[in-house]
Amino acid sequence: LGKKTVDKIAAEGQRVVSRCVANGIDQNTAEHIFRQMEEFARYSFNKSHSWAYAMLAFWCAWFKTHFPAHFIVASLSTADKGRYPEFVTYARRRGFTIDLPDINESGAQFRVSSSKVGIRYGLASILGLGAAAATGIIESAPYDDLEDFIERRDPQKANWGKVKLLANIGALDSLAPEHNRSEIEDFVEQMATGKLERCRFMNTGTTPADGVEVCCGFDWGNEPPRLSPKTGKPMKQKPQPKKCTKACRQYDPISAIEWKPLPSPTEHEIRDREMETLGLYVSSTPFDNINLDECDDLKTIESGGERDYAGVAIVRSVRKKKDSAEREFGFVTLMFPDGETSAVCFSS
Repeated sequence: LGKKTVDKIAAEGQRVVSRCVANGIDQNTAEHIFRQMEEFARYSFNKSHSWAYAMLAFWCAWFKTHFPAHFIVASLSTADKGRYPEFVTYARRRGFTIDLPDINESGAQFRVSSSKVGIRYGLASILGLGAAAATGIIESAPYDDLEDFIERRDPQKANWGKVKLLANIGALDSLAPEHNRSEIEDFVEQMATGKLERCRFMNTGTTPADGVEVCCGFDWGNEPPRLSPKTGKPMKQKPQPKKCTKACRQYDPISAIEWKPLPSPTEHEIRDREMETLGLYVSSTPFDNINLDECDDLKTIESGGERDYAGVAIVRSVRKKKDSAEREFGFVTLMFPDGETSAVCFSS
């Protein structure tokens, strides 16, 4: 019974019943006793084990009822990433928002957002960021603005690649609320080059009439004469530099970093980033604008005693094979609003 060897249980049952009868127990009673014993081979455990299960179930139900946001956070923080969509869908059904990672709001793992109506994504859950970078960023938070974060971050833990990743997923949006995500990404890209200043005359866009590009917009023809420090007389003018350098006699430094007006990324682009970096859709999903009730082809089809159901899913991957008759079939991974499943598509 303990080994659940079903094929041997019937024969053992006959022996038990016959021995019971031989010991003076009624035949029907003996058979009833063994039927109860037989259930043990299917699924059972001792009373202390069932008590622990019951208490855990009660505690979970209590937290789920009275502290649903914290319950969801605990579930997400301990679940495999493959189950994230399931809990995210449940959270939205309960009226909670799933908020993107935020440099000032996020912990390492999921947490209840400051608004109390959202679940905030954890920094350590961003693919490619790493626990060390997440911990270092959190320890130095909060940050006043984007420049403050860039200046105070630990470049050993949060290098430019990780800063770009944070900008890409929207974790830096709150540090520059007057700019959209594309502008923030461009600003970070400029900072990452290390070229923080340039000459005031550099690349002014002036092009001489002959069409030859110049690196400098300074009016070299009217450059004031330089005086000799020894004699005080005008010195012979040097030729115009062929490229801009700090050694230039007219070098006048200004900030090379500037905010450029850029179009915001589209909803589709943002979703793709979230799927790539977080492993699921957060701000929106491709299913949001689909009303299944209005789709004529999503009705139940009955034929030949079978019932087929149609639904909406995203094809995530297809792996093609051939059967013994050389007909193609495929293993397909399908994504639904609350998770993924696999299916087989035959040649028909």
